[in-house]
Order: sequence, then C-alpha cells, then structure tokens
Amino acid sequence: MTMLSYRAAAEMLGLPLGTVYSLVCQRRIPHHRLGPRLVRFQKEDLEQWLTEHRVDQHARKSDEP
Repeated sequence: MTMLSYRAAAEMLGLPLGTVYSLVCQRRIPHHRLGPRLVRFQKEDLEQWLTEHRVDQHARKSDEP
C-alpha cells in the first residue's frame, strides 16, 4: 500500500494542489484523515477513482445526431 501526500497526489492526478484540497474538503476524492490536519491518499484508490471518473471521448449524448 503506497500512501501519498497532497503534493504527490496532485502530481499523480495532474491537478493543481488547491484543487486536491478542495476535493478533499468536499469529500469527492478518496482519502485517509490520519489527524486533524494530516491527510494521505492511497495510490490504488486514486487510480481507481480516475478510472471511475473517466469520460469516454467517443461517447455521444442521446440528444446529439
């Protein structure tokens, strides 16, 4: 099990650090709170989260021709 800091998670996800903080605050990204100000991310959880939130570029909306 590989645990990542905010900075490492942001780099892995290709997101700004502030966006990762916001996603944690909104409870929209998997994380582990180890203390009042200590948050870590499990690499495998983030990889799965990315897969689950992937948008297929070839998918079309049902109302498009």
